[in-house]
Amino acid sequence: MKVSVIVGYYNRREVLKRTLDSLLNQTHSDFEVIVFDDASTDGTDLELLNLSNIYNDPRLKYVVHSSNIGFVQGLINAIDMATGEYIAIHGSGDVAAPTRLERQAAYLDQYRGVGAVGSWYTNVNDLTGDRNPVRPDANHVDLASLRMQNVYSHGEVMFRRSAYDRAGGYRPEFRFAQDIDLWLRIRREYRLATIPEFLYERHILSDGVTHNPKKFSDQARFSLLARRLLDMTPEETARTLSSLRLHGPSHVVDKADPALQKRFFWGAIDMGLAGSPSNAVISAKENLISPSKRLLVSGFFSIYGTKYLGAPVRSGANWALRSRRTLRQARGRFK
Repeated sequence: MKVSVIVGYYNRREVLKRTLDSLLNQTHSDFEVIVFDDASTDGTDLELLNLSNIYNDPRLKYVVHSSNIGFVQGLINAIDMATGEYIAIHGSGDVAAPTRLERQAAYLDQYRGVGAVGSWYTNVNDLTGDRNPVRPDANHVDLASLRMQNVYSHGEVMFRRSAYDRAGGYRPEFRFAQDIDLWLRIRREYRLATIPEFLYERHILSDGVTHNPKKFSDQARFSLLARRLLDMTPEETARTLSSLRLHGPSHVVDKADPALQKRFFWGAIDMGLAGSPSNAVISAKENLISPSKRLLVSGFFSIYGTKYLGAPVRSGANWALRSRRTLRQARGRFK
């Protein structure tokens, strides 16, 4: 088997079909799709069974968990089942271009020193309908620049199973940011790459990290921790992961950490501009220590939502956000 595609679901019945339709209509033929349902309560498991009967496609395999084990543990278990030389992670509700698997598998066949390959992708906001093209470039990213800026969104990536195993795989302690944690470890021994073609649509759903203050707070901590683990000895890493398992991410990355506070501030801005201004205000109140920054976020989004004053504010804010993202990508590319 050349490629194993892994897709995990939890309470996303309504977006199951569009993802599976895109995967089972690939131009590449030598692949399997392994879907796991993490004990959903909305009938995702029944819809998965129904679609499996309709497709009647031996490439589609699925597992329904009897209890919720979490997305990352679900990924680990599914990869353990996989038989492919290459592993493609695919986001629930996301859509693959017909040539996605063919183009990425051919790239890994040709460039043996590349451990993981992504592509350009389009962010589709299911709340607002906005479509924003994203053109990452991992082809010249070294370990130092990857620490500064993640060059993948996770779902558009295909990686070598051998690179995954050598890096130690996904860490079960990581509920979020498991992707950058893995990419950093893969980059120690392999190059990363991007195919400059739009091969993937990433759908931003209302229950995702982008719109959920608690999930975002945890993700920010895990993201910082992934980078800091690179500098730890094996003994320090073991102690930190043990503490993480016992006490959670807030115990290993303190709320007052300056780097974390910076992520909290910009994350609240991103959340509001992505269509969740009320959640942005909640995130700022719960996470930001500085009263002035909490007030800034609250005041900004109270004006942002008004009819007349909000229009120029929205326009300027979106321009500034695009400029900031472009600058961050450029710094990561040329560092």
